[in-house]
Amino acid sequence: MDSKDISPADDRHLLIVSDLVQHTPGLSFYPKPLSFESLKANQQYQQVRVNLKRAKVEVLFLKHHDGIQVDPLIRLWEQILDDMAGDLQKVERVTG
Repeated sequence: MDSKDISPADDRHLLIVSDLVQHTPGLSFYPKPLSFESLKANQQYQQVRVNLKRAKVEVLFLKHHDGIQVDPLIRLWEQILDDMAGDLQKVERVTG
C-alpha cells in the first residue's frame, strides 16, 4: 500500500464494537484489568501495538455480566488508545 492511499488523519475513523476484555494465554484482563504500566511492559502488547495516527475512535462497549469492573476497564482502554495515538471521541455502553 502506498502512503498516498491512506486518508488524512481527520478522515480516519475507527469504530470498535467489543466487550474490551482481552483474554489470551499471553495477555489477559481476567480477573481484573491490568494496570497500564504492566500492560505496556507485556511483550504481546508490544507486538500488537499500532500507530492509529490520530484516527477518531468511537467505542460501542458491549457490557456483559462476568464480574469485570467496567470503569477501570474503560480507563485502561483510554490509556491504550492514547498510547496508540488514537483520538477517543466517545465510549457508549451497549446492553442487551
